[in-house]
Amino acid sequence: PKGEKIKHSNELPKDDRANRLVDSPHVGKWINRVPFYWSGGYGQGIRKSANSEVKDLMFEFFSYVNSPITSVDDIVMPSWLDDWRYSQLASYEQNYQKGGWNYDAWNEHQRVMKYALSNDVNSALTLQLPGVLMYTRDVMLDQFQKYVSGESDMETVKEETIKG
Repeated sequence: PKGEKIKHSNELPKDDRANRLVDSPHVGKWINRVPFYWSGGYGQGIRKSANSEVKDLMFEFFSYVNSPITSVDDIVMPSWLDDWRYSQLASYEQNYQKGGWNYDAWNEHQRVMKYALSNDVNSALTLQLPGVLMYTRDVMLDQFQKYVSGESDMETVKEETIKG
């Protein structure tokens, strides 16, 4: 759906991950709730001023990373790459099972990724949101680290998130 009313967390199903989020001050209003897909993101480029050996080396690296043969292994094993091809998501048995994924995790992942990569999606990617890096790094990172280390609980994280 392109639009829906913003629900209060107590109106969500018990197993909805959004129950952990801070309630919006706009609860009850209509919104175009755009799915947000977070990825580490990865861009490639070779500086024009680099010497020819560096340019050749980087071209070889980019060719390796983008090769259909090697890229599947790089994304299913713990690594720094996310899926970006439908072929990488195509087979649980050929790709993800050997990477240690269980079937349910792969199935949920591939459904979300295929949706996110489709032409029909009404989604926002990280580069489309001004300030997302500043917010995640300067506001949320500290809260996340305190929560993970046990210094803070979820309610405190929610309160601090509201404060910004």
